[in-house]
Amino acid sequence: VLYDGRVNPIAMFPGTGIVAFGQKNLQARSSALDRINVRRLLIAVKKFIASSARFLVFEQNVDSTRQRFLNIANPFLASIQERSGLFAFRVIMDGSNNPADLIDRNILVGQIFLQPTRTAEFISLEFNILPTGATFPEGA
Repeated sequence: VLYDGRVNPIAMFPGTGIVAFGQKNLQARSSALDRINVRRLLIAVKKFIASSARFLVFEQNVDSTRQRFLNIANPFLASIQERSGLFAFRVIMDGSNNPADLIDRNILVGQIFLQPTRTAEFISLEFNILPTGATFPEGA
C-alpha cells in the first residue's frame, strides 16, 4: 500500500542494516522518470552534456563543430550503455535538425534520445514439483 502511494518503505536486513527498500520518487505521472535510477541517470547525462556543449557557444555553426560535439556525447553515452544504464541512445546534431533558417538565427540544435534500463523491483519465481519420470517443459 505504501509503495503504491509512492512511499519507499524502510527495511532492516541482516548483514546490510537499514535501507530504503524502493526507488520511487514523488513524480505523480507514471513514466520512466518516476524511478530514482532513471532520474539519477538523467541528471548525470544532462550535467555532462550541458558542460560539453558549453564550448560550442560562439563557435561556427558548421558540420565540424557539430561533429566535435558528437565525438564527445556518443562515447559518453556508449559507456553508460556498456555499463547497463541504457538500452539504447541516439544523438542528433546535424543538418536534419539544424536547417538554414535556424543557422541564420544563430541557433544550434542537438537532440538526445535515451532508452534507460529499468530495474527489477519485483521478482516472480515459480516452483513446480514434477513426478518421477516426468519431462520438463521446453526452455526449462
